[in-house]
Amino acid sequence: MPRSLCFTFGTYLAINQRLGKYQFRAIWCGKITTILQLLVLFCLTVQISIPAPLYIMFVLLGLLSLVELALPKARAEGF
Repeated sequence: MPRSLCFTFGTYLAINQRLGKYQFRAIWCGKITTILQLLVLFCLTVQISIPAPLYIMFVLLGLLSLVELALPKARAEGF
């Protein structure tokens, strides 16, 4: 996740007094971003050109990561 989004999310947690209580976890947008980064790295290594919309997807996934992190995790009752 870009540094500015990390700072924004950290500020959001601090304002809502949840910074010390936040539990870090893996997020789906982060997993998708990692797979796409690996794909881009492979393509650049073998000199395959990358279409511009793929780079725009990284920005969109970064924003979705911020949304996914801001939403409280739904806890299953009875587990």
